Amino acid sequence: MSIRLFARCCAACATSAVAISFVVNGAAAQERPAPRGEGVTLPPITVVTSHAPKRKPKRAAPSPAARAAAIFSQPARANAPAAPIIERGTGFGTRTADSAGKGYAMPDATTATRMNGRVFETPYSIQTVPSDVIRDQAVTTVDDALKNVSGVQINREGIYDGIILRGFAQDSATRWIYRDGAPFRNSKFDFANVDRIEVLKGTAGGIYGRIDPGGLINVVTKKPLATPHYSVEQWVSNLGYRSVGDATGSLTQDGSLRYRAIAAFEDRDSFRDFVDSRNVLLSPSISWDITPTTELYLNYEYKRMEQVFDLGIPVYNNVIPDVPRSRFIGLKDQPPSVVESHLVDAILTQQLAEGWTAKVRGTYATSHHHTYDSEPGGSLVAPGFTNIYYGEFIGSYDSHFVEASVTGDTQITQDIRNRLFASAESYHSAQNFGFNGTTDPAIVRPLSIQNPVYQSWREVAGLPLTMGGRPYTEWRAISFQDQVTLFDRLDLIAGGRWDWSNAGSASCELSGGATSCPPSTPVEVKAFDVFKPRAGINFRVTPEVALFTSYSESFGPVVGFGRLLDGSLPDPSEAKQYEVGAKFQTSDGRLNATVAAYDLTRTNLVTPIPGNPNFVNQIGEARSRGVEVDVSGNLTDRLQVMANYAYTDARITADTTDAGGVGNTGHRLYNVPLHQGGIWLQYSLPSGWRFGGGAFAGSNRWGNNENTFRIGDYVRVDTSAAYSWDTGFGKATASFNVQNLFDERYYVSATYVPAVLPAPGRTFIARLRFEH
Repeated sequence: MSIRLFARCCAACATSAVAISFVVNGAAAQERPAPRGEGVTLPPITVVTSHAPKRKPKRAAPSPAARAAAIFSQPARANAPAAPIIERGTGFGTRTADSAGKGYAMPDATTATRMNGRVFETPYSIQTVPSDVIRDQAVTTVDDALKNVSGVQINREGIYDGIILRGFAQDSATRWIYRDGAPFRNSKFDFANVDRIEVLKGTAGGIYGRIDPGGLINVVTKKPLATPHYSVEQWVSNLGYRSVGDATGSLTQDGSLRYRAIAAFEDRDSFRDFVDSRNVLLSPSISWDITPTTELYLNYEYKRMEQVFDLGIPVYNNVIPDVPRSRFIGLKDQPPSVVESHLVDAILTQQLAEGWTAKVRGTYATSHHHTYDSEPGGSLVAPGFTNIYYGEFIGSYDSHFVEASVTGDTQITQDIRNRLFASAESYHSAQNFGFNGTTDPAIVRPLSIQNPVYQSWREVAGLPLTMGGRPYTEWRAISFQDQVTLFDRLDLIAGGRWDWSNAGSASCELSGGATSCPPSTPVEVKAFDVFKPRAGINFRVTPEVALFTSYSESFGPVVGFGRLLDGSLPDPSEAKQYEVGAKFQTSDGRLNATVAAYDLTRTNLVTPIPGNPNFVNQIGEARSRGVEVDVSGNLTDRLQVMANYAYTDARITADTTDAGGVGNTGHRLYNVPLHQGGIWLQYSLPSGWRFGGGAFAGSNRWGNNENTFRIGDYVRVDTSAAYSWDTGFGKATASFNVQNLFDERYYVSATYVPAVLPAPGRTFIARLRFEH
């Protein structure tokens, strides 16, 4: 990290700390500070330690409900508040209530092993962004939430939020983000229905199959609760407004039938000229205890997203032009792109015997996309003038996912505990689309970057769709995993997955007003039959320190727009990872930390071709090596922290696209900073005040794989203040957030034109929430 960036980070952190201290001290001066521990609203977290006698009577493993009850029946420490009410819950490993109000330390996670378990006992690097962090930072997008996790960068293009994990970008044709453990493509999430985000680092093909090698993001949604709770929240910012409503409770006296209904609407302008967005979410769900051992969960979700397509500011001759960050390069009056989607999710859970549970789930999702696109065309037609690309896309996406799984938790002997997971699943996703695109200057006039005179969209609109496609992906898979714990200290995990996968693509020319290829269009298909293993060892040296190591592999066939220049489909990418690390937790479980070092190699890496978004290059090999640190939890009874740092050395190790030389061999992968990190501190007072602040920084990054231009470093500072009080009929909370406090000008990411997408400037957000 450069000396300049280091100095800026120190200055930003110091400024943030002084600001928090000033506000906290000013508020505290108006009242006598309570004794340490009084008035604290954070619930206690009881950690099951590994202090076990050498000989103990053999016993059957308790049921999950009994184990949860036992944990929360432990004596609470002095001055600690009562333990939270246990909700039955449902969904992908969800056994308790929402993570809201439980602090920044999340000791449990499901994503790493697909079984609910302690992160401290898992030989993988997994981080959680809980509900309290999402609330305190006023998070509304996945990419903004993930700034709290080490080794994650943003790769935004157009209307979709792409993610880079451990140096490797998601496949641009799919952008997999999981929802409650089910795969979804090109997903945008409304955070009104998000409880937390779990991030599994590195390859995980041995349990998830087709996955991007850098890791997996699993969005855990809110579930019905038996305890009634109702809330409404209004957001107002300098860019627009947002309204959210949430109601949950029991429909029966015994609590066996529970419901939740969530709705949100957002109308948002942008710091970018001519760019705005509107979003709607409706999500009702029910959870029904059919019998004491059988539970059914049903969820429907409707989303409508309207957002103007924006690719950023073009880069020519390796120079980023000095223009306002609001400068839009395209056509004015461009209509917003519309994505409308429906989702139905059903999960049936059956307790088979003591410690054994079976689950069957089915998910169906469908969406319709109508995208309007004007962007830099990829070349200068005169000094300072770029050509403009005009395009329109109409398509539909349909997918279904079915899974049957069994989990078992048994005590084999007095010193051996065994946890087993096995599943069989089927997935099918199909697209059907048509599009057009042109840079013809007789249709779309070139635009001056420095002094634009915009052409109206209405002068160009109405061109017929000229090309169509019908790609699809499907797989059948069987996976297994066994986790054995010896002497309450040594955790061994081994497993694997067989995948039988097909990837197909069909393309055609359109005429006569057609919007997609006819069903008779020939389809090119590639079949894959692969087995991917995973294994890990976790040794709990003490109840506070654990050492771990793991090996895993992954693969991912590429379909959609990802065709090579010769028109053929790319070969599947494959990856393998070695990882070692240490995990730490305080004796009360309120502060957790993970340190991990990894070596991750990916073959057949797919990269976009500048100026040609419909085709890709497939290079030989890329490697990412790095060290990551994540810390979350309570520094004191009133001060919470969420901090991370990543050193990521991601570079191309063999470029096969240049037959006559080394090509980009040795170059760093674009958009990936060598150093990146952030820290967020949140301080709570007994009076109901909360104050937060933090800084997030990244070192200079390359803007392309040719390493011919950089997009700069950055330090962003955010702050927050909130006050809660009892209104007599419920709780009210007023909060105020400032994002990018010092109005830092930096770029979120480079895109394929090439272009760079500026980050928002200083943003003010005021919120008022009532709950009962």
